[in-house]
Amino acid sequence: MTPFESHKIDSAIYRMKPDRAIVTLWAIIVAQAVSRGFDRHSAELVRLPIKPEILGTSSKVEKSRKLKMLTRVIYLSPATESGVKLCPASSPECRAACLGHSSGHLQFDSSRNARLWKSALLIGAPRIFRAKLQDEIERHTKRAHKLGMTPAIRPNGSSDLALEAPIARANPGVKVYGYTKVFAKLASVENLDNAYLTFSYSGRNWIESRAALIRGHNVAVCFADKLPSSWRGFKVIDGDTHDARMLDERGVIVGLKLKGNHDPAEFRPFVQMV
Repeated sequence: MTPFESHKIDSAIYRMKPDRAIVTLWAIIVAQAVSRGFDRHSAELVRLPIKPEILGTSSKVEKSRKLKMLTRVIYLSPATESGVKLCPASSPECRAACLGHSSGHLQFDSSRNARLWKSALLIGAPRIFRAKLQDEIERHTKRAHKLGMTPAIRPNGSSDLALEAPIARANPGVKVYGYTKVFAKLASVENLDNAYLTFSYSGRNWIESRAALIRGHNVAVCFADKLPSSWRGFKVIDGDTHDARMLDERGVIVGLKLKGNHDPAEFRPFVQMV
């Protein structure tokens, strides 16, 4: 059984509201997560917040407000931070430069705890995670409409799981988007009007990146400092002005600048020097 398949906790759990189930059964949820590969040391340290919320925000997604898009994002543990691989196609360079470890506020202990408890919930009790998330998405949708804005969800802020398509199908009025290095995920959203994925260039996957561009998808490429007007024959747009990737023109390179105080040379070939 994988960490994301259904599991058998007493059926009474699923008659509880998600918030109550999480608080009441937290110790059991964490133990189940450990049995499925969650890091034991992290499990001993992780703390459930007083008011647990799966959906969060960031300075990047807040930039989409100027486009009348109200966005919330899920930050799970990147790569193998939790002991379970939540970024199946990550490369050594992107793991080293990962925003989950080194970018902005996400590098602080409180953010790491937030990523870990959400990951523990997903791994230890995926059905409760899904119910809790759906409740939050519905509240977020109502708030966005009240503000006259379009609701948007980015399920993989620091992970790369197959979450976009199921969330989009369950919430047709919500824009669902993200980045992925898993080429096969692109097909999962191609027939969904409210879902969009941008493929991510790792420095080692140009064959898949070029195929994605030809199919009409965009490809995110990380650059050291300045963005070129074109790269490998494809137009480059500035992906740092906002995060509403579903509004981008199609078949282009989405240029992103390396975040944090890093030497770009340490992250070649993930980071491009121009």
